[in-house]
Amino acid sequence: MFAEIKTHGASGTITLNDAERGNCLNAMGLLQFQQALEDLRQEKSIRGIIITGSGNYFSTGTDLLALSQQMESDPLDRNNSDLEILVEVLLAMIRYPKPIVSALNGPALGNGAALALAADIVIGCNATSIGFPEVARGLVASFGAVMLRMRLGRSTIAPMLLTGESLNAKQSCELGLVQEVVDSDLTWARSHEIIEAMNDTSPQAAQLTRKVLYETLSNSIEADLRSACGTAATARFTLSSREGISAFVEKRKPDWDDAYSSE
Repeated sequence: MFAEIKTHGASGTITLNDAERGNCLNAMGLLQFQQALEDLRQEKSIRGIIITGSGNYFSTGTDLLALSQQMESDPLDRNNSDLEILVEVLLAMIRYPKPIVSALNGPALGNGAALALAADIVIGCNATSIGFPEVARGLVASFGAVMLRMRLGRSTIAPMLLTGESLNAKQSCELGLVQEVVDSDLTWARSHEIIEAMNDTSPQAAQLTRKVLYETLSNSIEADLRSACGTAATARFTLSSREGISAFVEKRKPDWDDAYSSE
């Protein structure tokens, strides 16, 4: 099971559970994650949700190996179900009635970082980094752009998306992407503390507070995410993306000149 649920006190934890592959995201895993959110939403004793990863990564983002295999087996196959499901997952998180905390046990990359930033609060550790390396794979960090715009301005976002370079925990905290940095073995514990502190608050008031925080975004965020989905899907079927993904899988440097001249 990719999305493993555990409850403890007032918190419900969803662990991305594919450590061997860096907790990468595919359609099936995202559907399981979406169902886990729904299951915990119905638990009245759960005041907040913690999202974390197993192993050394929070999530490395899109399953590029599966995408590469899909492209090789059928170059005309334009199945982008994972992108479409990700739109629904991000909207579900933004509109969720309970607070969500991302406990970043390690790097959060690409769409994995977009998932992390859909939370209300992000707790990191020294092993945490946040990055959008899509441009280095011939892809577009369109979901990352939308989620970053909820927190930062264009001049701060542009270097991240155009260079593909990651921010370390300290840099992420200074920019406000991460609210606290704790020891590596304390990310979940600190996240749980935050949710336990909500036991003294009104669940209804917390839900309405979340609504106030995001209601100004709600009308535009869905359109923005659906537009991002379209852009990401288009980028997947360029020669540049085929070269970038192949280079990643083959662990070599991409030949952009050849891909660009053939477009």
